[in-house]
Amino acid sequence: MTSAPRPALNRARRSPFILTVLISGLLAATMTAQVPVKFGVDAPSVGIARKFGMPIAYAGAWAGAWNQKFGWDGIRAHLRDAKADGVIPIVQWWYWGDDISPRCVEQGCLDQYHKVRKDRATWTRLANELADLIVSIGAPQAFVVIETEFNKHGIETYEPFDGYLVEQAAIFHRRGLKVVVGFGNWGQPLWKNFDRAIAASDLLGTMALQSSVRDAATYLAGAEQLVRAARHFHETFAKRTLVDFAFSSYPDATYEGMQDAVIRDIFRRMPELRAAGVEGMVWRMLPDDPSFDTNNYHGIAERHWGLLRANGSAKPAFASFLSGMLQELGSQRQHQ
Repeated sequence: MTSAPRPALNRARRSPFILTVLISGLLAATMTAQVPVKFGVDAPSVGIARKFGMPIAYAGAWAGAWNQKFGWDGIRAHLRDAKADGVIPIVQWWYWGDDISPRCVEQGCLDQYHKVRKDRATWTRLANELADLIVSIGAPQAFVVIETEFNKHGIETYEPFDGYLVEQAAIFHRRGLKVVVGFGNWGQPLWKNFDRAIAASDLLGTMALQSSVRDAATYLAGAEQLVRAARHFHETFAKRTLVDFAFSSYPDATYEGMQDAVIRDIFRRMPELRAAGVEGMVWRMLPDDPSFDTNNYHGIAERHWGLLRANGSAKPAFASFLSGMLQELGSQRQHQ
């Protein structure tokens, strides 16, 4: 059983820490050489992406509380496929998920989707099992994103969770795996509350998932959202960034056009993202999935994240995404 962090002591250390990372961040922003931005898609779609000529470097996979119910076969297959395809797995370790809250973490709770019991002991046990699985597959270059978009429901100001994230990071670091602390792209002033977790991470993660169901007013500002988050990470914490992103085309051709507009804008601003320390970007779902669970946050829009329709035909955004990838790759080769 792990010991709880000491909130008062940790708070007293905040100011020197923030000053240090601010100075180092400013230096990093001016001195760090830009490196190529690499791209990925969901693990089951890597083969499809390559048939379309997409230069894929990452395979996105998910693990969570459901693994205590269904076992590890699904993600084991994704990790094996990633190894066979010669791509780097990015595993989203999403244990607490949408149930996260101080009370849920400290007292345990029932997963709203899979009806399994969650508690800190099981979180630790499953994290060790996941780490061992990744190593057993032979994927030591994998990234593990700890608790994607965890900063919500009161956790964003809950001091002990900073220490718990450090404990999780140590589990994966002991196996030689890289760790990403993944923030939801909101509440930037509160990100500094997790100073120890940030210090313990190899990279930081941000996300942009937008749909007509939840984000009609901000949908077209997706590029600005990502640039702002990456700059904040790089300048404040001197950390590079991994991006998890997708823009749903639901419900009609109008949003297919808007999806394309956002993708074009993101790739137009790729020099800014590169300068801000973005290392990789993983598109959440390459083809639409008509069977995807609509109980998730974006509801029916979650079935339409794809750059391809469910029948395999390309949406307008696909060509923009592919040309943007190839242009970025060509641009970087010129600088090497």
